[in-house]
Amino acid sequence: MTVRSDYEVSSESAIRHWEFTKTRLENATPTATEPFALLSGVDGQQLCGTVLTSVSGDTKIVGDVTNSMVYKHYVRNVVSYAAGAESVFTAIVEGAPIYYDRSSTMPSGVYLSLSPLDENGDANPFFGTAVLENEDDTFAKGAATASTQEVAVAQAGVGGNAKNNPGFIPLDITSLREISSNDIQNLAAHGGLLASDSDPSLARVNAATDKALRVIWDTSNDTDEVQFPPVPKPPDLNAGANVVVHLLMAMAGATDTPTVDVQVFDGPGDTEMGGATAAVTGTAIVEYTVTIAAANIAAYPGFLNIALVPAAHENDALYLYGAWLTYQKA
Repeated sequence: MTVRSDYEVSSESAIRHWEFTKTRLENATPTATEPFALLSGVDGQQLCGTVLTSVSGDTKIVGDVTNSMVYKHYVRNVVSYAAGAESVFTAIVEGAPIYYDRSSTMPSGVYLSLSPLDENGDANPFFGTAVLENEDDTFAKGAATASTQEVAVAQAGVGGNAKNNPGFIPLDITSLREISSNDIQNLAAHGGLLASDSDPSLARVNAATDKALRVIWDTSNDTDEVQFPPVPKPPDLNAGANVVVHLLMAMAGATDTPTVDVQVFDGPGDTEMGGATAAVTGTAIVEYTVTIAAANIAAYPGFLNIALVPAAHENDALYLYGAWLTYQKA
């Protein structure tokens, strides 16, 4: 292999100034000194920085995406939205996470807020952290009423966007237990653990030639409830953002299209806060999701209890191949 002499795109340096195409920005008509977020196709997983130069007629800007560079920005003190409108406000404190907020309710020229989700419930990209501007600066800024504050923000920039990567918690389908009369079954039933002859059952797709495992709700015991083991909340859980339950499912045939009720409880003493998936349709394995609203999720530490109850499907068996949770990191 020949070592190339022109492989280096940027020299090693703590400062990172770069050109970005205006049409690839959340705000395609940026002004110098404003924050920006680069479009990525995945809500929340976006490179952010501060506009250094933006000339009318030019197709590109120069932006600073240096990790931990501190700039003064205007920050809205909104924490969450309800029905598309600003809902909860709080004082901005030193160390508060700051997000690039795409909500249409943001005041003109203001692009940052305290809210990890926008007005539509989609993830806002993490922009940086509120810090002291100088030795004379003080916190808190604002109060529990709507306001916009000028805040020094240490931007995350390149290499500092770990908060934008969604957290992942696998749910083991082989650990599911069948629930009988709203309780764990007795010792004779092995506590409801699934097996090849339980209802629902746990089996390979094909014993010899296809060793993928799946849970099977057949047509005679089609609405039996199963429950996962308790799911401990991770320390980096952002309780101000939604949690999403993901299920990989398919039907044995094309006649029945049941939904699956995903029942979620936050610790003991909670009320059910889940919901039903879309109708499971067809024999292809498809991902189905249910979103757990941030308002129903308490902060770490704690645990979630998750159960599945299919709707009736008297003609075709229902298959579950995999399950997991995603969450936004704090």
